[in-house]
Amino acid sequence: MEESETDFVAGRLEDEEENPAPILDQNPEIISYGPNTMDLPPSPPHTPRTMSPVMFDAVDFEPDGMVSPERTPTPDSMTTLRSNEVDSFYQEEGGRFYRREPERPVLPSDAGEVSRVHEQHEMYKLVLDGNYYGPVHEILSRDTGDRPKRGLDISSHSPWLEELSFEFPHVHWKGIDFVPTRHPRPSEDYDGYPVTYEVYNYAEGIRCPDETFDLVHARNTLATIPDYRRFMKEIYRILRPGGLLLWTDTHPAIFLADRTDPAIGVPGCVQLQRFLEGVLQMQGIDYHALEHVEDLFESVVDPDVDESETPGSSTSKKERPKPWSTFHHSVISIPNSPWDTSSHTSLEIGLRARQNILSHLSAISPLLRKMGKTEEEVIQLREKIEDELGDGESGVESFHHYHTVWALKCG
Repeated sequence: MEESETDFVAGRLEDEEENPAPILDQNPEIISYGPNTMDLPPSPPHTPRTMSPVMFDAVDFEPDGMVSPERTPTPDSMTTLRSNEVDSFYQEEGGRFYRREPERPVLPSDAGEVSRVHEQHEMYKLVLDGNYYGPVHEILSRDTGDRPKRGLDISSHSPWLEELSFEFPHVHWKGIDFVPTRHPRPSEDYDGYPVTYEVYNYAEGIRCPDETFDLVHARNTLATIPDYRRFMKEIYRILRPGGLLLWTDTHPAIFLADRTDPAIGVPGCVQLQRFLEGVLQMQGIDYHALEHVEDLFESVVDPDVDESETPGSSTSKKERPKPWSTFHHSVISIPNSPWDTSSHTSLEIGLRARQNILSHLSAISPLLRKMGKTEEEVIQLREKIEDELGDGESGVESFHHYHTVWALKCG
């Protein structure tokens, strides 16, 4: 990818030489912490992939039976989800509700999780200085004649889609998720095009025609998709030529600002990290893909074989067509607690990150117990993590990496 750039925002300390300015239009108050990922202890090794997810049928969640214009419904693919059907999507475990699948998702899908995601959304807006980055205004405001602008939010359970629909009311917005966590906005609250939500297992494929959307937004989807390269090809397929992909994901690894081993400095946080990675890897989900983001985005198109050469010969040439006309990748370091008091913004980010980690731990506590942890062990782990995170005046200066990409599809 000749024109691509990778901006490792987290790759320097304050006393190191400055790197070129980041490509993201970030809040100038945001500072970077710590060394590059490769300078620190590696993530845990892969664990065997012994399980695969069980899929369920699609159900579209749309107001008053509204039919999406992108595809023609059939009895097998399109129904309206009524309130008395919602419970069929969930199963209860330890007082929390999870997607109804034999392989329990790591995180629940209930009111508590929606609240956590909302708070996390506010933290991300501080980190990115808004809801988005890259040429969003240019893409969504560009005149396309009679063709309407369309935008898609994947894993749509944060306020992101609703906030974007208010800012760009002329866009036809759609959100998709595994379970019904969002609801269409009542018409009296909104004067733009209707925002629709669809509920189905998009890990099997995104159910819309090729080249449908001008903008696709995908946040923290890696933890829910076993075959992520196939999923990325699906995103590429549904983007229109010249369309914009906004992609973000969080690496679970913990790093320390003083470059020491996090397993020694924050053993409780590392224990939680390794538990999460282990469970995800057992389900066929590989977080190590975040260490090869450029390759992940290049692989959305298959290599072309030069038919002038003999197939299978050593002289056969395989070249991968260029998928993106513009590609920008940044890695942002987010403090795990309010240890950086150099600005109000960085302090608030740390406060929100600390609460998000503790809420995360509460969310997976039923899974910890189901996998053999006693109630006392779960409480002890929480106390250890609370002590490691501190309250700003105490605790260890740790951070995690937040990957962001904006890319324009060739065409």
